[in-house]
Amino acid sequence: MLGIDDFQLHKLKLKLGEKEKLFSQYEGELKQIYKIFGSSEMDVNIKSIQLDKKKLEDEQKAIAAKIDMLYAADTKAATKEANKQFNEIKNQLSDLKKQAFSLEQERDTLVFDIEDSKEFIQSLNIRLDALNASTEVTKELGSIDFSYCPCCLQVLSDSVDAKKCDLCKSDIKDDGRSLGYLKMRNEIAFQKKESENILNRKETRLSEVGIQIQKTKAAQTQIERKHGNFVNSINPIEAQVKNYISRQGYIDRAIQDSLEKEKLGQKVEEIRQSKASLNSEISILKDDIEAANKLREKNRSAVYTAINDLTMQLIKNDPSKELAGVDRISFDFGKDDVVAVGKGSPAASTGTYLKNSFFFALFLVSLNNKFVRYPRFILMDNIEDSGLETDRVQQFHRDIIERSEATDTVHQIIFTARSEVRHC
Repeated sequence: MLGIDDFQLHKLKLKLGEKEKLFSQYEGELKQIYKIFGSSEMDVNIKSIQLDKKKLEDEQKAIAAKIDMLYAADTKAATKEANKQFNEIKNQLSDLKKQAFSLEQERDTLVFDIEDSKEFIQSLNIRLDALNASTEVTKELGSIDFSYCPCCLQVLSDSVDAKKCDLCKSDIKDDGRSLGYLKMRNEIAFQKKESENILNRKETRLSEVGIQIQKTKAAQTQIERKHGNFVNSINPIEAQVKNYISRQGYIDRAIQDSLEKEKLGQKVEEIRQSKASLNSEISILKDDIEAANKLREKNRSAVYTAINDLTMQLIKNDPSKELAGVDRISFDFGKDDVVAVGKGSPAASTGTYLKNSFFFALFLVSLNNKFVRYPRFILMDNIEDSGLETDRVQQFHRDIIERSEATDTVHQIIFTARSEVRHC
């Protein structure tokens, strides 16, 4: 009614919700694609994918040419070349087996050393706990007095120095801890720290060795397949061709994977462009919403201030002057209530004068502000209610006429009067 709640603002918020929902859908699609690529952090680059595919296609052509050359070449020369490759495969297989064996030995040694280090660290922790416990016992119970030497059973002379041990005569600190205790505790703590550092290095190395074993085993399996082709083939040329064909099969699969990745890469680029465009639209919408909110608050403040000021001007003209000391009103449309702040319970006639002033002020605000949706029409048929005196009624009539004549906005006012209205 007051034009404060802008319909355009509501439309902007709905549109923003739709855009943000679509943006979330794009995010979901990207996450699914990244999972296919193997990592959500991978930067999907179409040019990189196309370059990898080109390398595979070039290798495939090179292998096809080598196969043709083997069949077209001199048999003796081809056999010699095939035997040379077979020897290289055997050497590679032997090296990989030795490497795998060496890595497995290192892994087993590391596993044993790690377990041994953990047990040693645990024993050091037990010793530290025991030392701390002995100190606590000494604090609670005091030191132990020895009358006889526990080694030779000779009578010990009484020590007059309270800062020395009765048994070994070493110095004792004020807190009851001997220098020997502190030295032992520092040595154990140092051993524990060094052992933990060594343990961390060995665990890191064990992880590295595990990865190297996996890679070595995978390479060994591939070389064994090539070796098997030579061993199971009577003709060394055919064995070499088998290896080439096996490689071609792998390349074919890799090319197909690249084609799928290329399609996904193109999809990623499309989604990225859509997200960028959508993000720009969302930013603009948020700016528009912020501006609309500011304008709404500005209009709210202006309208509420105008209603208050106009109402105050009208009630200041009330001949009864009952509300003369009031400078502010409070109103609630939800409760259909308007009160003069600082005035407890005015007379019934004054309450009527206040309400009529308020509603007429609301009407005047609509005449002065185009955005206010209150009709430019008002019917006032209760001005004389609650026994309002004639002079007060006539004053309100004069205010109505003066305000009506002072505006250029087209409007209509209907009000009732029990006597002739005189405009002085």
